[in-house]
Amino acid sequence: MRKTTRKKQRIGRRIKIPKGVDPGSASGTIFLPDHLAQVKAIAWRGSSDDEIAGMFGVDKDLFQKWKKHYPSFRLAIEMGRSHPTAEVERGLFERATGYDYHEDGLTRTGRVVALKRHAIPDVSAQKFWLTNRDKENWNERHSFDGGGTKGGGTAPIEVKSRSELIYSIMNAIEPQDDNEQIQKK
Repeated sequence: MRKTTRKKQRIGRRIKIPKGVDPGSASGTIFLPDHLAQVKAIAWRGSSDDEIAGMFGVDKDLFQKWKKHYPSFRLAIEMGRSHPTAEVERGLFERATGYDYHEDGLTRTGRVVALKRHAIPDVSAQKFWLTNRDKENWNERHSFDGGGTKGGGTAPIEVKSRSELIYSIMNAIEPQDDNEQIQKK
């Protein structure tokens, strides 16, 4: 039985390489614009830069050079990643506002029927959404001035909740003996 060998075919078009860039420095791999659809599809799945570089068999430095010097490559990654981000945002919004969904259920007779259900809004998702979208009004930390002067008074009190505020105020008040208060009256 004879082995037949195939000659490697070269792609007939030339690739423009920016001056001062050695695209094959790390592993002898040259950026090929034919792979942009693959890059976009890989980024669509939520892969990191390191994972994409590994799939193409190049190191991180070369991958970063490609992103810097080939705008079409960087754009393919950004476009690929925009879809999963939009899906997560949509899911978070639905979770925060509530949504309808369908579910299979069983009747008493054992028959499967389609049921329409409603997921109630999730307070944690609402809080997350608002603290990231409207930081001025939904900031977790609030600062209260303790009423002192700049020179030697009390420092502003930072609190996360009402109970922390009350606790901070109680600690800021100097304790007095009960007998002193009775004598002042």
